[in-house]
Amino acid sequence: MKKFKLAAFGALLTCALVACFGLAACSSGPSDEEVIKGGISDTLDQVKKLDDATLDEMIDAASSELSGLDAMSIDYKDLFKTVFNGFDYQIDAVEVDGDAAKADLTITAKSFTDAEAKAEEITAKWLEEADDSVADMTEDQINAKVGELVMQAISETDPKDTTVKATFTKDGDEWSCDDDLISKVVDEAFYA
Repeated sequence: MKKFKLAAFGALLTCALVACFGLAACSSGPSDEEVIKGGISDTLDQVKKLDDATLDEMIDAASSELSGLDAMSIDYKDLFKTVFNGFDYQIDAVEVDGDAAKADLTITAKSFTDAEAKAEEITAKWLEEADDSVADMTEDQINAKVGELVMQAISETDPKDTTVKATFTKDGDEWSCDDDLISKVVDEAFYA
């Protein structure tokens, strides 16, 4: 049976999100702190709200990587909705020092590490309870069952809070995150 690698999905998710969003914060009136908070909110609100247009952009950006899930009969929109169910953020602090700034964020998200452990637990339980008919399953049936178990595991994974620290640099009148904000959130919160 194929083992779904949530880490690979996380890399794919990062690519999709990075392709869709960026922190664009241009200073033309509000304080530097307000500009940074606004840029963070503009970026993370798109993930939090996850409307159909955003989902379509993410799926389009990651279509070649997502095609590997076709064998498991996983619906891409359902996958992203399940992964981001419960996603939230809070901007705890923004400290500006000249042309450098730091932001402390609390990200509430499902951990891929926890989801992978849950998938292993659910799969083991299913195998224990399965009767001899499992041996007669076709490869397509096995792949579909793996997809079902993966979606169940992600769905049953509770979001948890993780602190993410981001740094920003001002170039002229524009602030930008030193690391891509979405990549940083995915790396630090989804892999917690």
